[in-house]
This record gives sequence, structure tokens and C-alpha cells, in this order.
Amino acid sequence: GPFRGVRGGGLKTAGNSCTICAGQSGFSDRNETNTRRGEPGRADVVRIVIQRVSQARVEVEGQVVGAIGRGYLLLVGIADQDDASVLEAMAQKVVNMRLFPDPEGDSHFHCSALEEQAELLVVSQFTLYANCRKGRRPSFSEAGEPARAERLCEDFVALLRRQGLRVETGCFGASMRVSLVNEGPVTIWLDSEEVLTRSVRAGSEI
Repeated sequence: GPFRGVRGGGLKTAGNSCTICAGQSGFSDRNETNTRRGEPGRADVVRIVIQRVSQARVEVEGQVVGAIGRGYLLLVGIADQDDASVLEAMAQKVVNMRLFPDPEGDSHFHCSALEEQAELLVVSQFTLYANCRKGRRPSFSEAGEPARAERLCEDFVALLRRQGLRVETGCFGASMRVSLVNEGPVTIWLDSEEVLTRSVRAGSEI
């Protein structure tokens, strides 16, 4: 493939494009004991950072592997909880949140990605689970096991594509350069536990 030999995990290619996900593997600093639902310090199932962009792209070894125009750059972290229903809820939240301005200028947050037919760039980002409570070196023991995280990220991307939006991705295990122009700036943090809890409490759909 065009990116053979990239360090940081087994880089996978399909034709001339990389398969997802970028950056979830590549570190072995993980605790073999996974956190469990309900226990202190348990990681959320999914964490997503949304950045509203006018353009964004991912490069590996100087070659662009994913690029979008107006839309969202999504940094996606997966924990060691395997729950497809959570992925569905988070995908719905991403595409339906109103983060684009009103064309008439009356509101900064009026239109959703679906309404705008926004483009999405998904980059898997295990460092969203950095634990910095002790010492000077972050621990990533709460991040999902790489093979599972890759599969769940692929499932998440498939859910987004089912909405009819153009979705680009980074490369699994590669050392990447991510470039973006953040509009606003607008940067939103989502975690699945908070999203699901608020939805149930409100008695409404996500």
C-alpha cells in the first residue's frame, strides 16, 4: 500500500485509501484491568470532540488520506465498553445538533449537519481517555483495546454514512498530521454517559 512502513501499529490499506481508525492504537501504556460500569473511575463508552470547520484534512507521510470542506472534524475516543446502542445515540446526536448559523444571521446555532449536508472527518483519538491524576506521564488504561476500538469506530462511521452525509476518516495506527480551520471557533465535547443520562431525564429522543 502507499503507506507501508508507517509506525504506530499495523497500518491497514484498502486500495489507495487507509481504513480507519487513526491513532487508537500505537501506545501500549494500558492497564490490563478494565474499568467496569458503575465502578469509580469508570470511563464513558464514547467521547467525541466536535470542531466546526470550514476545511480539515489528515496526512500520513505527506499524503492526504482524508479531507473535507465545511463540516465537522470529529475526534472519537472509545472505551472498553462494547455497546452498539450507544454508538447509534451518539451518531444521532452529532448529525442533529444545531451548530451551524442561521443563514439570516439571527442565530449562531440554528442548523444541524443534516440540514446543512455537512461533511464529516472522523479521527479515532484514544488520548481523549488520558488519565493525568498521577505523575507527569498520562495513563491511557481507560481507552479501548485497539482491535475493538477499530471495529467500533468503523461501526460509528457506518452509522454516520447512513444519514447520507459524506464521511472521511484517518488511518488506523498511523502517525498523522491533522490540519483544520475552526469556524467560530466552535468546539463541543460530548460524552455518552452525559448524553444518554440527559436524554432519559428529559424523556426525549437524542
